[in-house]
Amino acid sequence: MSISERVDCRCQPFLPSVTSRGLTAWAALLLLGCRCATLAPLGTAVEAGENAAPLELKTERAIIFKDGYCLIVKRGAAVTDDRREIHLVFTQRAGEFRNPQPAEAAAPVAIDLPPELTTAASQELFVYNLPKFSLRKGERAAVPVYSTQAPYQDVYTWDVQVKRSDIATAPSGSGVGSPLALATNEVWRQIQLTNTGAMPWTTGAAMIMQGGQPLAQELLTYTSSKGSCRVPVTVAVDVRGSISTEEVERELQALTWDGNRYAKIRQRAALDVTSFKQQPIPLEISLRFGGRAEQASDGGKITLAPYREDDWNQYRGSPAVNNSSTIRWTLKLEPAKTIRPTVDYHYYARH
Repeated sequence: MSISERVDCRCQPFLPSVTSRGLTAWAALLLLGCRCATLAPLGTAVEAGENAAPLELKTERAIIFKDGYCLIVKRGAAVTDDRREIHLVFTQRAGEFRNPQPAEAAAPVAIDLPPELTTAASQELFVYNLPKFSLRKGERAAVPVYSTQAPYQDVYTWDVQVKRSDIATAPSGSGVGSPLALATNEVWRQIQLTNTGAMPWTTGAAMIMQGGQPLAQELLTYTSSKGSCRVPVTVAVDVRGSISTEEVERELQALTWDGNRYAKIRQRAALDVTSFKQQPIPLEISLRFGGRAEQASDGGKITLAPYREDDWNQYRGSPAVNNSSTIRWTLKLEPAKTIRPTVDYHYYARH
């Protein structure tokens, strides 16, 4: 076996199934496309054979990801030892290796992104392309990746979830005073942004400022081109909301299911929202509860879903007899005015 046999080697990325959490796992992982044995520092002598030579690799492609990791593809040719082995070492610090011999400064390598990764239309992974630049030793740089102007509007939202206690309909008269327990009652101010640019916005922290005054720091979610997203700002202290319920009708033994008797209870819920601001505001209200919504005022849109466990406290009945209802209103609230949307609904309680 000739000890001077040359082997063409190519470093390729090892790409398992790609998920958002798996990017950091494979982005810096390289798999050598030839036969390798034990590793030794690049550029040093090895014990495998006197004629073994260091492998000189040339960078063919470098891809830098948004989280700071990079994928480097290298190619080179080297002479194998008498066991047809090549000895290499790679560190997890991409692009860095130790060489005891002084070397001249290498010319900067141009980042050549493949065409299929430069647009979001053909890949789920979007790569921002930066212009070529260089740094001297010890220098640091902050490079703006993307800058754009986007239209926005203020939106006030009130998300209400009502939990019901099933024991309130016991025929003995025992139970809680009201079947509704309100978890939160906060009207939020949010900013709705529309991405009018050609590139998507990736998920990240967003700082909201008015002039030189910071207002909030929240998470901006992934927004594709021509799409829109909402970023919460703060609780609107000048907008107050409250909810009240009244019983309309109670029909005992209205339903028998799986050997159990159920009462049908009809109620009406009213949501009062008052604005103390000096200008009109757009308001969106979302109300969810256990039961079946029948009708809603002020143009409320009703969505029915199957039973949900988190709509109830101490539920004793069958999940088959009750729905989960969500009602959404889109309204305009005038200054110093109060609006009162209502919804009629019923639910079944075992007794």
